[in-house]
Amino acid sequence: MYTAYSSTLALGAVRFREAMCLLTLCVIGSLLGTSAFADDSSNYRLRPSDVISMSIYKEPDMNLQVRISSDGTILLPLIGEVEVAGHSLAEVRRDLFEVYDRDYFVNPQITLTILQYSEIRVQVIGQVNRPGSVVIPPEESFSILQAITEAGGFTRRGDPKKVQLRRVGVDGKALVTEVNVNELMDADSDEFLVQDKDTIVIPERLF
Repeated sequence: MYTAYSSTLALGAVRFREAMCLLTLCVIGSLLGTSAFADDSSNYRLRPSDVISMSIYKEPDMNLQVRISSDGTILLPLIGEVEVAGHSLAEVRRDLFEVYDRDYFVNPQITLTILQYSEIRVQVIGQVNRPGSVVIPPEESFSILQAITEAGGFTRRGDPKKVQLRRVGVDGKALVTEVNVNELMDADSDEFLVQDKDTIVIPERLF
């Protein structure tokens, strides 16, 4: 009987320690979630046409939703135009904290959330089974092979050795890269990741 009682006490102590550890983790997670510099689970970079919300704790006049303009900026109360495209939420939050904390509020608790992602589309044309637009998940990296797969894969006449990736560079000039998709499959490579407004051309195989 004594042994059984001791075992029960030991089991109860273990469960108590487990419960306390879980409670500690929950408290830490809660504190991190409300921190002005809490890390985001994604490294997603903001893009024009994304819709984001901003709120500052106990400042109801600072709660708003805004769409990122085509030039990559948003208009915010008190500080005006802010460039956000190309930055992560954590980076934008940090910059806003510095400005608002310096000039307007005391240790502002800023929350930023992406409400709507802008669509990322590539065109896949030529010898694929479903030519046309392919919508890329906004938080994912998508390879040229994945885009071709989403377009139904190569037709019987498609030439995977001479696929063209067409892209407009930052200077406005067209860039054309010929890709041997067979080599990418053999090497399991993600070297050729597609970007918004890319065009992938599948030529016809020369028999």
